[in-house]
Order: sequence, then structure tokens, then C-alpha cells
Amino acid sequence: MQGNTMYAEVPAAEADKHGPVLQAGQTYVISRFRVCNAKSFFRSLDYPYMVELTCHTKINPATEPITEPKYVYTLTPFENLQQYVNDTKKFHGNLQPS
Repeated sequence: MQGNTMYAEVPAAEADKHGPVLQAGQTYVISRFRVCNAKSFFRSLDYPYMVELTCHTKINPATEPITEPKYVYTLTPFENLQQYVNDTKKFHGNLQPS
């Protein structure tokens, strides 16, 4: 899957194990994970696949700098937000009209 963008999810059952290892802004080498179809709701990126950490997942700090983009995001112009009210596919939480 090299060159494709995916988001990762840590299931609640694995959060205690993997949560303390992962730190914002750090780069990791992750192996023994599951590639799944992305969820159809509350997903961070509009891509078809996601990485799911399991009890078999191994996480180690990267020893070499990465060359790929560190963050991927899609900006939605403010004037387009109204069309996403109650749309759980793209946004986390509820957008309420004012």
C-alpha cells in the first residue's frame, strides 16, 4: 500500500497498551497491523482504507527521518460548512447552525 494515505485507529481494547507509547509529533515504525475498509462515519480523511492497531501490533520510534508528508488534511471553506450539518461521514461532532 505504499504511497496511499490512510488514517489509523486504536480500538478501545488496545488503547491501554498502545496509547502510552504514541506521542504527538513523533514518527514511528508500525508493523503487524490490520488494513481495513475505512468506516463510513466519523472518519478523519476521505480515503477508502484505514490502519487498525491490534494486540499483535509492534510500535517502535523511527530511527531515520521520514520523507513522506507528516500530516494529511483536507480544508473545507467556511462558507461550505452548512452543507455538512448532521453529516457524520466527514466531521466529528455536530455542526449546529447558529
